[in-house]
Amino acid sequence: MPPAKAVRNFFAFFPPAYVFGRLYGNKRLADGKNMRYLDLCKKKDWCGLRITKICLNLRPLTNINTYLRMKRLYTILGAIALAAAVMTQNVAAQQAGYTMLKYTVTPADGETVDALETIVIDFPDPVDGIDAHISPSNIGNYATLTCGSTVIKAQKLEAGTREISKAYISFPKTTVPGTYVLSIDEGVFMDYEQSESHDEGEGYSVNPPITATYTIKGALPETTMSKYTLDPADGSEVTSLSTIIVSFPTTNNYDGIDIYSYSNKAVLKKNGETVATSSSIEVMDDYYSARIIFDTSVKEAGTYTLIIPAETFKDYSTSGDEAVTNYEITATYTIKGTSGIDEVEDAVVDTPATVYDLYGRRMKNADVHKLDPGLYIVNGKKVFVRR
Repeated sequence: MPPAKAVRNFFAFFPPAYVFGRLYGNKRLADGKNMRYLDLCKKKDWCGLRITKICLNLRPLTNINTYLRMKRLYTILGAIALAAAVMTQNVAAQQAGYTMLKYTVTPADGETVDALETIVIDFPDPVDGIDAHISPSNIGNYATLTCGSTVIKAQKLEAGTREISKAYISFPKTTVPGTYVLSIDEGVFMDYEQSESHDEGEGYSVNPPITATYTIKGALPETTMSKYTLDPADGSEVTSLSTIIVSFPTTNNYDGIDIYSYSNKAVLKKNGETVATSSSIEVMDDYYSARIIFDTSVKEAGTYTLIIPAETFKDYSTSGDEAVTNYEITATYTIKGTSGIDEVEDAVVDTPATVYDLYGRRMKNADVHKLDPGLYIVNGKKVFVRR
């Protein structure tokens, strides 16, 4: 409790006239008649004491000995109350207070993120918001992100400036995958309203220790194998897919790349289903490119996803546990066409021919030149006839 308030409360419960009236048997004092001490408890003077005024008011009603005893006793009692309140304040003012115990952290504790840069702490209880309890320029000594042996210190603190209830803590942007622990020491923030009243000897609330755990996933560090090009390029429209060339231009052209895992297979997928698998993966003569050949030539119209597994290739100059390998490579291709059906001219199909419609019914008229436009099975092959 603040010193001024502690002493005011003490005299409110034990008014001077009442105490001395009981001690010395003076009924007039005990009843408070002709006394003017009641407004004492409403004043906000340091310690709430005005010994001289109290004693002067009482002097006409008692003898000089009572007056001196009263002055001496209440001076001692006031000093004791003041000392107790100051000691209590010194402890309480540095402890987490009730208005700062509730908070939310953004990103939320346990969240998986692409990067960590700004952490926002919101304290909803303080009526007038929050303020920094430390020098903002020293925030790096009180707020850190830790990942293994790596410690990242905060660079900037804004408390109650953008929004009165929120603190913004800025870190160097971090994208390296891993699990990070946010640590904010006790006493970095305080209740703004209570910090103002601290000038009057009152304490204030500060935050408790704050921790949160984050996972950065998907962001990968750059290596000589992290940058690549594809031929055909990602997003291309093609007529077929049978061979893909992948190049790693940042590797040393002399050393280039090598196969790291011969058991890895590249695949082409359509709607989640594998439609082709690599039958051969070989390093080309330029040393930094590899040719991937599939076991079938894909021509059916649609959208396809290429997947080259991680650790298929490595930087030739590295080996063993220190080998630098590729991350998983994905790309999307679109094949334009007629759903994989060969589009032919009438003259391409020899006549006579065996012709079925799409329902499997054999056509009596085997002359393709006389067929209506549409799809047919001609000599075991899908054919689109047009005029």
